[in-house]
Amino acid sequence: LRIPLEADLFGEGLVATDSGRLIQLTWRSQTALVWSRQGRLIKRWAYEGEGWGLTYDGKSLIRSDGTHTLTWHDTDTFRPTRTLHVTDGDRKITRLNELEWVNGLILANVWQTRRIAIIDPADGQVIEWMDLSSLDSATRDIPANTLKPESRKWSETSCISIGKPSSNTRLLITTSTTTPRSAPTTRCRPSPVLVYSWSATTVSTLRSA
Repeated sequence: LRIPLEADLFGEGLVATDSGRLIQLTWRSQTALVWSRQGRLIKRWAYEGEGWGLTYDGKSLIRSDGTHTLTWHDTDTFRPTRTLHVTDGDRKITRLNELEWVNGLILANVWQTRRIAIIDPADGQVIEWMDLSSLDSATRDIPANTLKPESRKWSETSCISIGKPSSNTRLLITTSTTTPRSAPTTRCRPSPVLVYSWSATTVSTLRSA
């Protein structure tokens, strides 16, 4: 099912809730769209800030906005109920983009990198990093791909989407390739052939420890 959005809306994070509804963010329109499973627009919610990634922890919706802050929202009203600052030690982790809730932890990719942060939702600390550079021969495993997004080569591949099948034992990760344009107005070209599965053993071990 493919539904075109209005011309002034740039669709971003999308997640399903237990009620069967689909919640979709928009980038800068400060509008969340509520869809039925059949693709019918049910309602719109207003929120402050940008919309990047969205996930669901079984009780609340969790939104990223491109900064180091994650915001929890009520599933019935989208009212913000909590905010969390993500840090690695004392360092703020900004550019948080795609989100996925896995085994009680939040996985967030850092925009324009091949790096995914595994975040403890209790305090916002990054407890481990996933560096997926080695999964693609076109992207070298070098610090610029993971630690310094602003210095990486714009033609290389970056993570764009994280998905968790119902089995809860694997992650599916898609990527995009950034076309060479002057930063920061770069554009991403989807690379559908670069779809990877990743065993969630590490995440399971961290949560059960």
